[in-house]
Amino acid sequence: MKVRMNLKINNYDKFIDEVIEKYHFDKNNKSELKKIYNNLMDCVKPLAAYKINQKVTGIKLIDDCQAAVVCMTMGKGPDILKETYTKNKELDKAYMMDCIANELLMKMYVEFNNMYSRFHRRYVKRYVFIGEEITTEKIPDIIEDIKGNASYNVEIGSMDMNCEECVKDDFIVSANKYGVMEPTKSVVFYALLTENPNQICEGICDNCNNKNCENNPLYVEETDEE
Repeated sequence: MKVRMNLKINNYDKFIDEVIEKYHFDKNNKSELKKIYNNLMDCVKPLAAYKINQKVTGIKLIDDCQAAVVCMTMGKGPDILKETYTKNKELDKAYMMDCIANELLMKMYVEFNNMYSRFHRRYVKRYVFIGEEITTEKIPDIIEDIKGNASYNVEIGSMDMNCEECVKDDFIVSANKYGVMEPTKSVVFYALLTENPNQICEGICDNCNNKNCENNPLYVEETDEE
């Protein structure tokens, strides 16, 4: 399926404060960061395409459970905006935009998790990224497989406007033989699924509080032993 996603930040003032803290910006940069955030939000087109893995990866971790192979992108907008800043020799703004875009991309994982559970009654419990178990050289083939087999869905998604033609025209993710993706703010991963809502993944592991996740050091696997 190919779907449009939602990247709206409910409290973007707090979001900007988090960017300032994480990337060690000066608090005096807040006004400029807000402007760049608004410019970025005007041009992003967050989309996802995914399909159920057919258990052909050869990776036991992935093939032994139900999993979806996913490609997400923010579209060409961030690359174009960064190039504009760079051409104008506004390198500080280009860097700020890159940091904000990275954090928004992290938000897309959470959005995908929530969206998938709402509409498929399955929950993302863990990610397997390309480069961990699967080499990056596989990325071009994986992307083409997703794009070629995922049907358009005009119902799933968090935005009011999610028409087939919009999604169809905008999903232009590609990768070279080394796995370098265009647009650059794009990712490919396998989402391992479960029917247990208590195992739902909160997103990328940084600051995650889910103690039921296998990735958490405090996780203890349930057994039938009493």
